[in-house]
Amino acid sequence: MQWKCCSLFEHLPKSKKDLTNEHYITEFQLAAFSSLYPLGTNVQSGLGLSHTIGYALGSPYGIPHPITSCITLAGVVKLKANNSSAEAKQVPRALPFTGKGSRTGNDREDAMQAGDAMQVGDAMQAGDAMQVGNAIEELVDSLGLDTKLSEYQVGEDQIPKVAKAAAKSDSGELHDGVVKLLRSKL
Repeated sequence: MQWKCCSLFEHLPKSKKDLTNEHYITEFQLAAFSSLYPLGTNVQSGLGLSHTIGYALGSPYGIPHPITSCITLAGVVKLKANNSSAEAKQVPRALPFTGKGSRTGNDREDAMQAGDAMQVGDAMQAGDAMQVGNAIEELVDSLGLDTKLSEYQVGEDQIPKVAKAAAKSDSGELHDGVVKLLRSKL
């Protein structure tokens, strides 16, 4: 995980300044390849919620895949941060590699520093993960890639359709979280 995160946060800003730098291009390709390890070429399931939302937005609305990631990734990380599942507990592992600090071990304190309004119970488990989501938002903003769905003619009337496709359901906690995420990006 360390190498993939470092590559993203270190090389994306550099590559924006020098789009033909083969070193940066190689680093991204290697990071992309390693992010699928150990799945390799045997990918038979989804790659996660951000990708699932990206597929629901990409082709139907003509949004390039890298832009769907800019739209969804930080929000998905924050959605997972508010989840008490084992999956949500994995997100904070990325914090030291974002360049935005290191884990303090006090998730409540980290959550308060993240500035998101959460219940104390959520804050106990979500602080560092929220900081990862914030770091992704800052990276996207610094690259000038903060994109609104309305730029691709995705309006409020399309949110239920996209959320249902992404959540594989038209109700429930995941569906409601996706709806909230998508509305925040209108």
